Amino acid sequence: MKIFDIPQSGKRGLTVSQSGRYGQISRALIIPSNPQTSGRMTVRSTFAAQARASDALTESQRSAWTAVAVTRHTKPRCGTSGPMTGLQFFLQVNADLALLGRDTVDAPPTTPTFNALAPRNLVITNNAGAIAIKLACPTSAARTLWSRLPPR
Repeated sequence: MKIFDIPQSGKRGLTVSQSGRYGQISRALIIPSNPQTSGRMTVRSTFAAQARASDALTESQRSAWTAVAVTRHTKPRCGTSGPMTGLQFFLQVNADLALLGRDTVDAPPTTPTFNALAPRNLVITNNAGAIAIKLACPTSAARTLWSRLPPR
């Protein structure tokens, strides 16, 4: 509800105040639920384990993660994005690896480069509702793509 008051933001008791599009607003405080699903708990424990693992990095390893991280940007939130910190990049890479069942790494991974794929002869057919898509690629490009995937 729009209110006429001095500009304020934050929580006071069971009320939250903030600036809105048309002026100062005030609303009831709502505490969101926190379901303890197994998937969510797995992600949280993995992330916490990787945060603890970051404490064991040497100073040179931290510098390497930071040097690579400044070339990466965070996901845009509220229209803004910025370079990652070394810790953020370390957690992103190693938490993803751990969730996939892979070994974690102490050194930042290199950014893969792919040769230009030259797809040709795209053919789409519709035979009585059965749609078929055929795309021809050079054999060498397909072999190059598969050879760049990380080993399991």
